[in-house]
Amino acid sequence: MPTGALLKGYSEKNNFMSETPAIALLPMRINTGIDLVQISRMRESLEHFGEQFCRRIFTQAEQRDCIRVPAQRVQRLAARYAAKEAALKALQLADAGVAWTDIEVVSQPDGLCRLALHGKAEALAAERGPYRTFLSLTEAGDYASAVVVYSLLLAAR
Repeated sequence: MPTGALLKGYSEKNNFMSETPAIALLPMRINTGIDLVQISRMRESLEHFGEQFCRRIFTQAEQRDCIRVPAQRVQRLAARYAAKEAALKALQLADAGVAWTDIEVVSQPDGLCRLALHGKAEALAAERGPYRTFLSLTEAGDYASAVVVYSLLLAAR
């Protein structure tokens, strides 16, 4: 692929490529993380620890997104928990003391989800340079899973 095809503007704050011409950003390093959560275990945690558990793990926006369809609340929370675990692995932040709410799954108007980093997670990721993350969530039977791809970008010269 010619370098010219990769010319897009990068918005570090929003973690996406815009249509504004700028410098070429090429993948420098790619890490992946995956996690699998048993939905029945998430249900048990919610029953046992209640709203305190939800507040510690999920942002208010995530909690609102998950109650839009009450019958799917637990499945959606389990998928978001898997996404947070997968993000910790992909970004190599498992031992960095990052708060669960510093990694957020944001629902897009088109129905897709993306990751948003806040606080310590955002600061540690930004220290490495410009990056992009990609997120895929799925649920099947009693399991929810997430895959996160983290791509550290390098400006082409």
